[in-house]
Amino acid sequence: MNYKRKLILTMAIIICSFNFSQATQLQSFHQEERCNLQFEISSSIPSVLSDLNLDENWKGRLIVLWSGLGEYAWAKRLENACKNLGWHCITSIDPAEFSEYDKLVQDKPSTPEEIVSLIQQHEPDCIISLKWDRIYEEKIPHYLSATGVLSNLYNPNSTQSSSLFAYAGILTAFPDIKSLNNFFTNNNKKLNSMLWWPSCTATQYHPVNPRSIFCCGFQWDGKRNGFEYRQMFSLLDAKGYLDVYGPADKWLCAPNSVRGMTFDEEEFRMAMRKSGIVLVLHSQTLLDLNTPSGRIFEAAAASCVIICDKNPFVMKEFGDSVLYIDHSLSGEAIFHQIDAHRKWILEHPKEAELMAKKAHTIFLEKFALEKQLIDFKRFHLRTMEESRQSLNGQ
Repeated sequence: MNYKRKLILTMAIIICSFNFSQATQLQSFHQEERCNLQFEISSSIPSVLSDLNLDENWKGRLIVLWSGLGEYAWAKRLENACKNLGWHCITSIDPAEFSEYDKLVQDKPSTPEEIVSLIQQHEPDCIISLKWDRIYEEKIPHYLSATGVLSNLYNPNSTQSSSLFAYAGILTAFPDIKSLNNFFTNNNKKLNSMLWWPSCTATQYHPVNPRSIFCCGFQWDGKRNGFEYRQMFSLLDAKGYLDVYGPADKWLCAPNSVRGMTFDEEEFRMAMRKSGIVLVLHSQTLLDLNTPSGRIFEAAAASCVIICDKNPFVMKEFGDSVLYIDHSLSGEAIFHQIDAHRKWILEHPKEAELMAKKAHTIFLEKFALEKQLIDFKRFHLRTMEESRQSLNGQ
């Protein structure tokens, strides 16, 4: 079987085994069992299956640098998606930042010298940085992934942002790049960018049995850790149908609902499916900037019914496949909205399943990580071609 046919076969059927092990951090999962669930990548992603042609300018090798637990989880999803495409991806922690929480997944940070050595050994097509730090090897194109974490990128200034010019391109999770583009233009530079969402690997739709509400996170920001949301979570905690995944010390407002913590994509998806309903909440920064978190994609990929705040991106892209809450209301009012949505889901299972299926279809056709990586490959090859033409004076 030739290489191209192997790639097509790899993309056509991907079997994932979901292994739930007892969570060693903080508190164990309620259900200690091995769950095996098969997902197949749907053939409805033609842009992925049709673009598996080999290219002499593309070896299919990436290095992804991460820092922070959210970025770690995303790096691992990128690694999984690359494997599904027949590519090779290596992930490594960026030494710029290393927190106590990072020790949950890695003992110590890599050194700059270790990263340079990794680049030299792996000889990647390019490097994707999930946190803003530095260019490690000038001969290898570096791309910066700009999400809500790098909020200073939305209104850059010359003091903080001149190093942006060293990147081959900026991968933006925010549709409005006017400020960023103006910054480049004012410095006589051309912004090279593409839309880049914190998504996850493709799955086949499998109906769930929605009973409880999944929610997770570290509550880093002022909104989700503010009084109104804490009150809302306390009221949900008292109802007994909330499943929280995250550090117990970050969820003191819902002590009876903490189920454990995992950073594995498969275990994470299985936890969502076990609950059946996913509550997606964004920081105020992401709400203001019309930027999604990865949770909306993860929930849709898991075939769950979704309850979400009124993030403009989600409302535009997912429309009526999601149930919405008004995040501007009081904590008690938000609780009543969520509680009413759950009751509706339980009383209208067929309608709720149709919503979940529609959200999954939207995710698969527009946001699956394999599709995004194919788009990135095209973007990278175009960037390299434009660079060659520029050097040749064309």
